[in-house]
Amino acid sequence: MKLHEYKDKLLEKCLSPQVLIPGSVLILFTDGILERENITGEEFGEQRLKDVIINNKTQSSDVLLSEIFTAANDFGHKKKWKDDATVVIVKRISIMATVMVAVFNQLRDQNPLRL
Repeated sequence: MKLHEYKDKLLEKCLSPQVLIPGSVLILFTDGILERENITGEEFGEQRLKDVIINNKTQSSDVLLSEIFTAANDFGHKKKWKDDATVVIVKRISIMATVMVAVFNQLRDQNPLRL
C-alpha cells in the first residue's frame, strides 16, 4: 500500500462516526508525549503510554491524566519539555451511572439543599 493510500484510509477511519460503548476510554494526545526523551535520548513511546493507560483505565479522568504526565515527566527526569504535550481523555460512563446521575439531578432540583 502506498503512503498516500494509507493516509487516505486512516483519515477516512478517523472521520467516520465511532461509537464508544459504556466503559470505553478514548485518549487523544500530541506527539510531545511520545517524543519525551530520557537522558540517553530514548523516547517515552507508545508502549509506555499504553502501559500507563492500561494500568489506570478504571481511574477517573483526572487521575489518568495525572498518571500520564507523571510517567512521561519522570521518564524525562523532570527536565524541561522540548515539545508541547496535550492529552484529552473522553470516558463513556456506564448506562447505570448515567441513570444514577440523572436521578440525582432530578431529586436535587426537586428538593434543593438549603444552606
